[in-house]
Amino acid sequence: MNVDAAPSVDVPAQVEICFGDSIEVTAANNGYTITWDNGMTGPTVFLGPDSTTSYVVTATNPTCGFATDSITVVVHALPNLTAGNDTLIGIGGEVTLWANSTDNVTYNWVPETDECFTPECDSVYDVPDQATVYIVFATDQYGCVNSDSLLVDINGYMDVFVPNIFSPNGDGYNDYLVISGPRLFNYQIEIYDRW
Repeated sequence: MNVDAAPSVDVPAQVEICFGDSIEVTAANNGYTITWDNGMTGPTVFLGPDSTTSYVVTATNPTCGFATDSITVVVHALPNLTAGNDTLIGIGGEVTLWANSTDNVTYNWVPETDECFTPECDSVYDVPDQATVYIVFATDQYGCVNSDSLLVDINGYMDVFVPNIFSPNGDGYNDYLVISGPRLFNYQIEIYDRW
C-alpha cells in the first residue's frame, strides 16, 4: 500500500515591486502540480501586475486533495518627475538645469554635471561643449526610478565684447581694456596706437 503525502505549498505573504517591473516568485512545494489563479502553472512564475494584486497558488494531488497559499504583490507608483525646458546657449555658455518632483526623491544627472546647487541635486550647473541631452533620474524610498530629459543645444556663436577704444591716462574713465564673454580662459590681443 502506498501512502501519498498531503500536498503543501508556501509563498511569501507579500512582495513589493515598482510599476512596470515584475518579480520572480517560487512556490515551495512537495512535488505536486502547481497552478496559479491567473492561469500560470509551475512553481516559479514572474508576477508583474499594474496595481497591487493578490494571487492564490494551489498544489494538487489527485488522490489527496489540494493545498493553497496566497501572495500579495504591492505595486509602488513611479515618482513623479519634471525636468526643465530645452534651451539654447552660445559656444562656451553656461547653463542651469533643474528638475522637480513632489515625491521624496534623490536626483542623478547623466551626463554628470559640473556642480549641484542643492544637496538633492535638483538644480545643477554645467558648461557643455556640444549639444547635449541631459537625463535626470529620480529615485524614491522604494527604489523606484523615473526619468525625464532635456536638450541643451548650442547655436555656434560666442558673445564676446571687445571695446574698440580705451584711454589708459589715469583719469578714471576707460583706463582699462576689459574683454568680457563666457568662459574666456586664454586669448591673444594686439593693441595699436591709432595715431
